[in-house]
Amino acid sequence: MSIAVVPIEQLPETKVLSVSVQVEPEAEWFSRFSSYHNMVRVVAWMRRFAGRARQQTHTTDYLTREELGESLIVLVKQSQTCWLSKLHTDLGSGRPAQRSLAGLRPFLDARCVVCVGGRLTRSNLTSDDKQPILLAKESHLSVLIARHWHLVTCHSGPRVITSLITRQFWIVV
Repeated sequence: MSIAVVPIEQLPETKVLSVSVQVEPEAEWFSRFSSYHNMVRVVAWMRRFAGRARQQTHTTDYLTREELGESLIVLVKQSQTCWLSKLHTDLGSGRPAQRSLAGLRPFLDARCVVCVGGRLTRSNLTSDDKQPILLAKESHLSVLIARHWHLVTCHSGPRVITSLITRQFWIVV
């Protein structure tokens, strides 16, 4: 097998073509879910499946409260990464929060979740009750949480729903 050598003059002319493409990723990968309950359970089952692949054993056939709580934290982190990324990086590097959110005294907790500080720090409540998790209004997770509490409370008014949501989450405009 021999390779033929072609002189430069006989090579065809090729033109350089460049294309610039900007791909906008989907804001939140879980935006296709229409139910808060189903979304949290699906993420919990996915986490359990991944744990089994890593040889972690589970003693029950049903999801535990801890697994559901951990899957909610995963969803919160993803939502905060999409909508509150600048705040998250500012707090992580020790810089103060932006002026519009500074009144809430946000901070990163031990799970690296942005939470709201406040005057309840000296109360006897648990840390989750004292410092609600900060979420953006535009987040699909916020919409599903509001819809979930609206349905759970049998379509009650905005004051009831707001008071139930603010026990765990603080949704900012």
